[in-house]
Amino acid sequence: MNILKKRFIILIVIGCFFLWFAENMSIAANNYSQDIEKLADAMQVIDGRVEEWSLFTRERKNFSTIKEFTHFVENMQDKFPNAEWQEKRENEQLIIKAHINGTFTEELTFIYNDSQQHATVGFITYELRGNQWDKVTLKEVNKIVNGRVFQLFSGNTAFFTCLKGSINDTLEEVLENQKKPLLSILNGKEMEVLHEEDFYSISIYSEDFEQIVPLKGQKKMNVQIGLREDRMGYETSVVIGTPIITIEY
Repeated sequence: MNILKKRFIILIVIGCFFLWFAENMSIAANNYSQDIEKLADAMQVIDGRVEEWSLFTRERKNFSTIKEFTHFVENMQDKFPNAEWQEKRENEQLIIKAHINGTFTEELTFIYNDSQQHATVGFITYELRGNQWDKVTLKEVNKIVNGRVFQLFSGNTAFFTCLKGSINDTLEEVLENQKKPLLSILNGKEMEVLHEEDFYSISIYSEDFEQIVPLKGQKKMNVQIGLREDRMGYETSVVIGTPIITIEY
């Protein structure tokens, strides 16, 4: 199986699983700040360089009519006048996105689904992305996210938190030298493993993270780790996410 095909399959699996989980997860207290710091500490322990990070959340919302949805979006446009707004229709969904470019990249998505027989179901999603991660970044992120949660959502919302980095080792060397320290710093127990020639994925459960994803056989997980060796074999990309990975690896 070629690399592009494998990546495409991985993205489909992540996307489908994310949609299912977002429908079924219980809303927890907002602990994204603690979660991303734990993931950053784990990346540091294995000598990884943070190259990308992401915070993602969404909330289900009912709109009885397209007029109600439009009025809601217009209010949001008043709140974010400097955003770049785009509108498109996919099948029975009207999707309106707002991009805010600054120190970080913010994306707001408002979805109106008119396929329901009764009250129309919609969603609001919010993603904040950046590259560098340190204590200064954390303070800035806290300020932005706290404001956005208040502006966009009706209450506490659960975040998908993800970090991506790289290590100057082969996949084999990373597994041999860094896997145990990584599980140790995350206080995690290995639950599922997927291993291919240049790719390794670990699903673990850790009591240090609140959100939980059920697995088969009454198992559960709340952290995913993805490792992929580059074509030359000189470097391995590392993606760590809780409760699941939301960045391509």
